[in-house]
Amino acid sequence: MGFDFDRLISVVLDSIAPDLLKYDMIFLIGEAGAGKTTIMNILRGKGFNEEYNATDIGEVSRPFLSIDSGLKIIKVIDTSGSNLKSLPRWKEKDYTIRCFIFDTTQFYKGKKIDKKIRLGIKNTIKEVEYINYGYSEKKIIRFFQKLSKSKEYEDVVKCIAIGTRGNEVDSEDKEKIRKEVIKMGIKCKIFELKNNPKKELINFIFKGE
Repeated sequence: MGFDFDRLISVVLDSIAPDLLKYDMIFLIGEAGAGKTTIMNILRGKGFNEEYNATDIGEVSRPFLSIDSGLKIIKVIDTSGSNLKSLPRWKEKDYTIRCFIFDTTQFYKGKKIDKKIRLGIKNTIKEVEYINYGYSEKKIIRFFQKLSKSKEYEDVVKCIAIGTRGNEVDSEDKEKIRKEVIKMGIKCKIFELKNNPKKELINFIFKGE
């Protein structure tokens, strides 16, 4: 068995006092089987695993160093898509990026967008807006700061949507789905996780590319 350098880094980072360790917390949320755990494993350098095991409660990963993100220290919250009672505890965590994960093959039910996916995206946007803007008066102030590109404006948390199983829908449908999600008010990109797109995921999560 080879030396696990990534684990060593994680243990070292984990041993540093929390107030001395600045890291980005990525919050993964979405339906069961959408690929949240797989994305966490890809980001941590563990790659794609064909075997599917449903996440029961969820977990916070050990901190890990990401070279592709510009040497950011990252933690990932992996949540359960089937055990909704476990979600509130994770939503209380201080995360910096919220990612709604959805299966592109399940995006449409007939000719309409799947209700659970639509609601999940809408709730993601709504909850992140509340974290960033809070009550209505503050929301108005921050809106004008953003409009004027004020240096005082900075979102506390950003949200994005990630589609999975990209190779299982044709390119025309893939682009249609991406545009549908963007119309809802959130950045979106679709991936094929079997390709182990670690660098591409990092670029989209942190740079929106």
